[in-house]
Amino acid sequence: MKILITGGHTGIGLELTKKLLIGKHKIGLILRNRERKNSLSKNINTENIDFFFADLSDQKSIVDIADEIIKKWHNVDIIFNNAGVLLDSIYLSKQENEMHFEVNTLAPLILSMKIWEKTKEKKEIKIINTVTDFLHKQKKLVSKTILEPVKNRKLIGAYLQSKLALCLLMNDWGKKEEKVMVYHVTPGPTKTKMTSGPGMPIWLKPIRNLFFAMPKKSANHLYNVAFNKNFSDESGSLIQKGKVYSIPFQIDSYTKSKLLQRIKVKLNS
Repeated sequence: MKILITGGHTGIGLELTKKLLIGKHKIGLILRNRERKNSLSKNINTENIDFFFADLSDQKSIVDIADEIIKKWHNVDIIFNNAGVLLDSIYLSKQENEMHFEVNTLAPLILSMKIWEKTKEKKEIKIINTVTDFLHKQKKLVSKTILEPVKNRKLIGAYLQSKLALCLLMNDWGKKEEKVMVYHVTPGPTKTKMTSGPGMPIWLKPIRNLFFAMPKKSANHLYNVAFNKNFSDESGSLIQKGKVYSIPFQIDSYTKSKLLQRIKVKLNS
């Protein structure tokens, strides 16, 4: 299989990459720069990995790399949208979007849609998004948090809303494409560079050190959804600790329009 991974050079993504390489799959890693490739090459055998370079906060960069991937591979079987940010303050992207929204929501949506659009032979594709726990408990999307940011509430503010927005927009798109299967997977609390960074609430850091899982265990959740046939018919669902939950509502047309207006590249040719 041809499998594309964002954020595959560290943490959960690195462990997922290692596991996929055991299965002799062709792996494509989208990295920000060659320094990350060089660092990765010191730790694992990269013979069966193709490296693609893009800035996931730059929409044009994503479109360009999608073009390059399809030109080289012709098609993709699985996309793991694993890269994400958890930030300590409000930052804006090149497109003037709130950064959680840009990287956690728009980047995976643009990448997935452009890969699918550019693929000539439309066989089935699986898109697996790394999200966060308890999205099935959310009653609504608070779009102002990501569209008109005023204050960053760590973990439960723009980060949470960006992951929920990703689920809603991906599901809306996936329903229109018969051969696009979309899954939202929570790897669970994990000891990664992101969860030790300044975006984590201070009160959670001692709990992280004691109780969060190692990345290898969390990577298994993503892997299982991709290859366990029990999940084949669960497109559009949230999968948390192996249990399947429905996202409790769909995105309304007005909110969808407001979110998609922040995409400054063409989604369709």
